[in-house]
Amino acid sequence: MGKLASGLAGLALAALLTGCGSEAAPAPTSTPSITTSPTRSPTPTASATPTPPVMPNTAMQHTEAGAKAFALYVVDLVNYSFRSLDPHRLEMLATKYCKNCRGGTNGVRKIAERRGTVAGGLWTVTSLNASKLAVAGNPVAVTFAFDAAAETVTYPDGKSDTYAGGKGRDRLVLTPTSDGWQIADWTVMQ
Repeated sequence: MGKLASGLAGLALAALLTGCGSEAAPAPTSTPSITTSPTRSPTPTASATPTPPVMPNTAMQHTEAGAKAFALYVVDLVNYSFRSLDPHRLEMLATKYCKNCRGGTNGVRKIAERRGTVAGGLWTVTSLNASKLAVAGNPVAVTFAFDAAAETVTYPDGKSDTYAGGKGRDRLVLTPTSDGWQIADWTVMQ
C-alpha cells in the first residue's frame, strides 16, 4: 500500500503492519479452504464519537465461518481504532506474540499522543478465505483482500500526512479461545 513514511509511527494499521515481522508464525500446512465474498462492509459513523463495533455471535464459533466472521470484526475494529484513536479493543484480541498487532495499536497511540485526527482510510473487505492449519492448537488462517480509502492524518501544529489508499491483502492466524478467537499472527501480504 505504500502508506508508511519511514520513522513515522502509526498512520494506518496496514502501513504499520508492513514494516513489522512476526514472532510466532507457525509453519502451516493448510487443509482445503473455503472462499466466500463478504456480505457487508464497514459503514463510517456520522457521530463525533465513533461507536465500537459489536462482535457477532458467529465470530465466537470455532469454525472456518466463525474465523471469517471474526476477521471481519477485526477489520471493523481497525476502522474504529483509527476513528476513536482508542486501540484497546483491538489490543485485547491479540496474543502477546503478535508483533504486527502491537505495531498497529502503538501507531494509533502515537497519533492520539500527538492529538492527531484521521480522515478517510476506512478498510472495506472485498474477499475472505479461511483454512484450518495442520498444526497444534487448531488455528485457522484467514486471508482477506480489502480496499483502503485515501487517508489524511492532521495534527494541531498544522502538519498532515496524506496517503493515497489502495488495495491490500493480509493474513490473520487465529487461535481458538474459550470465548472465541485470538490473533496469533498478522501478515501483510500485499
